[in-house]
Amino acid sequence: MTASLLTRMPITIREWRLRLTDLCRMSALAPVQDENAMLRMAYHLLACLPETDSLLGDHLPPLAQFDTLLSAGAHDTAALALIPESGSFLLSRNGDGTCLASVLLPGLEEEMTSEGTTPALALVSALAAALASLAPEVEAPMIRCEASAFGDAPLAGDTALAATDPLRDDPYRRPAGIALH
Repeated sequence: MTASLLTRMPITIREWRLRLTDLCRMSALAPVQDENAMLRMAYHLLACLPETDSLLGDHLPPLAQFDTLLSAGAHDTAALALIPESGSFLLSRNGDGTCLASVLLPGLEEEMTSEGTTPALALVSALAAALASLAPEVEAPMIRCEASAFGDAPLAGDTALAATDPLRDDPYRRPAGIALH
């Protein structure tokens, strides 16, 4: 009998916030090839949402249904499924194809706006920014996430991004595969 590599690991609210911040930045810079990976990371981070009295994490579809959306290429629909029903969003695309998304969640005084190469990546980036803004900055009890949710598989865009990313050598701003150790 072999031990499972998919162990649950506790992370703090601060680490969760850092992962959201990384996801926000990575989604804004990601090429189209990384759309599935960014959406999957966003889903797993939302599934780890700390226990609060808000309903921000109660809207997620089952993982199998979310994976079906991704495998069908319904990335925009999958991204919209991540937005809580109590949240608001605005999505636009300009003539050169760059997408811009704004997300407003209950508890925020203003919306968070981000761009992306696709509507789904822009929505993921803006949602991650909004959730990171809502998370408390104080150290709070641990939350539990599956270690595999933040896997260290290389992203398709890592090679293209490495040459252009000014923060590529800063491990605190852009850890490999966003896994924090």
